[in-house]
Amino acid sequence: MIFSNRSGRPRAWGGKHPGAKCTAGCAAGRVRSPAPRRAAAPPPRAAPVNHYEVLGLPPDAPAEAVKARYRELAKATHPDAGGGGGVEAFLAVRRAYDVLSQEMLRAEHDQQLGGWPDARYAGRDGGFRRS
Repeated sequence: MIFSNRSGRPRAWGGKHPGAKCTAGCAAGRVRSPAPRRAAAPPPRAAPVNHYEVLGLPPDAPAEAVKARYRELAKATHPDAGGGGGVEAFLAVRRAYDVLSQEMLRAEHDQQLGGWPDARYAGRDGGFRRS
């Protein structure tokens, strides 16, 4: 039996889901689900950014020098202060400071660059110190 729903279109009577767009393949189903889509390939990874170069510091710079250089560059590149580099330059300086100001992130960054600037992060077994 066929009845009309509110939209005026006929619908099948019976089945699991009368009147619904069923994807289970029952008698009432009129719409098939689309074929599964393949996931897009992830974009290629860019080379890691050298945050020491962004701040213009050597890899063995102490935390105080990182903070002082960040403040200097933040004042020079901040868009609200009339920085000439734009938002991208300020965000690069900010990301560099965020990484280099935290000991564990700095150690991971140094490892990604392919070397350790000094032995301050290595324990007796060559691993990280836990604070």
